[in-house]
Amino acid sequence: MKLNYLEFLLVNNPIRAYVQEKYELPILMNMVASNTFESVLEIGCGNGNGTKLIRKYFNPLHITAIDLDEKMIQIAQEAVPAESTIFQVMDASKLDFPNESFDAIFDFSSIHHIPNWKNCIEELKRVLKVGGKLILEEFSIDTFSGFPGRLYKSLLSHPYEQMFSTDEIVQHIENVGFRIDDIKKSNPFKMMSHFFLLASVPDIETIMKIEHIAIWAKDIERLRQFYEKYFEASSNAKYTNLEKGFSSYFLSFDSGARLEIMQMSSIPVTANDPYIQSTGLIHIAISVGSAEKVASLTAKLAENGYEVLDGPRKTGDGYYESTVLDPENNRIEVTV
Repeated sequence: MKLNYLEFLLVNNPIRAYVQEKYELPILMNMVASNTFESVLEIGCGNGNGTKLIRKYFNPLHITAIDLDEKMIQIAQEAVPAESTIFQVMDASKLDFPNESFDAIFDFSSIHHIPNWKNCIEELKRVLKVGGKLILEEFSIDTFSGFPGRLYKSLLSHPYEQMFSTDEIVQHIENVGFRIDDIKKSNPFKMMSHFFLLASVPDIETIMKIEHIAIWAKDIERLRQFYEKYFEASSNAKYTNLEKGFSSYFLSFDSGARLEIMQMSSIPVTANDPYIQSTGLIHIAISVGSAEKVASLTAKLAENGYEVLDGPRKTGDGYYESTVLDPENNRIEVTV
């Protein structure tokens, strides 16, 4: 989404350049352990001031800087020496680069301008090398709440209906496969809430992770259909061992998590009371991406006859979630 006239003036002035260098850069540099990168991408480069600061403080061999606005690219090309720097008009949610092209990606407050910001995050992950760094300073819908946030909202053109909260974008960054290395929230003089984030692309061969969780079921067909319908799981072909009377499905989710549902007639029905919590595995938490989706999915489940034990509500540790029972009384936490 391109800048309106007021935003253009706010971005293209010496005060903004001063704040970027004297306030934002020191925070980001303290977060990044290594300041040496060979190939860097900057998204939403604007007038090129961020590009100059990347060159000055990180000194990469090559910088590619993109912006959706052709006018801003023209300004940046005039302001920044062309040596080892390429400026291109490009949509950050549709990057025209091969996989694993860059060692680092910088974002100085541009992703909140992008309606399909999830596609952008996925593209950034795609073009970063293993071990590559995502270095960003961003606003969120939280910035435009309360005072003076509502005033900013009335003056600035942003895709507010699609804009993420801080928690939502952090969750999605993790969901696509980044590792969050550091995050700092800031609200100087209580005038501009924003956050700084450092994430990296881990080497999946070196990561220990939970590969899947398994559930014994009385009816795996009903359970499979439930998770496919309400949580967008996809199922593999059914496995059957006739000799043992065993059958199972693996249900896969977009994040890479998997749930195995198994059935065998010799397995007794659980003695656990779903209304009483006790030691042991107690629930599965499924992220649906936003508070609005938590509320709407919970309402849909209740409408269709599934029992809601709690919520939706904001917990003491900051999560927005509800607790529902699946068709076999397994507890599901529906969370952002």
